[in-house]
Amino acid sequence: MNSDQTRKAQEDRDYDPLSQTRVSHRRVDGIHASEPSRPSPRRAADPYLLRRGRIYYFRKRLPKVISENCCRTFLRLSLRTPLLSEAMSRSARVFAAYQRAETRVMTGHESATSHPKPFSPS
Repeated sequence: MNSDQTRKAQEDRDYDPLSQTRVSHRRVDGIHASEPSRPSPRRAADPYLLRRGRIYYFRKRLPKVISENCCRTFLRLSLRTPLLSEAMSRSARVFAAYQRAETRVMTGHESATSHPKPFSPS
């Protein structure tokens, strides 16, 4: 058996057709145990969440009208938490505040270069 056939045979053994997941094999107290491996997350839980290291950030592309005036393409704020559930909650609050501010700017009630009060996430 060559290396490609060996690898294919190993992949076939590691596939669980019932759950349609790969199975990781490990030894527990000398006994060979198998358990389904966790699928890796393929997309963010929130479209505006970004994780750098342990900390989550809110990141949203700015509209052209605003980005041309303030020289930034994205708004990025630290949510100051390593917890996903807390980050999602804070991201929702930041997004709501962002939408209110964007509406004011777009309707002409405020200039795009004025600086609102800093965000404090808690």
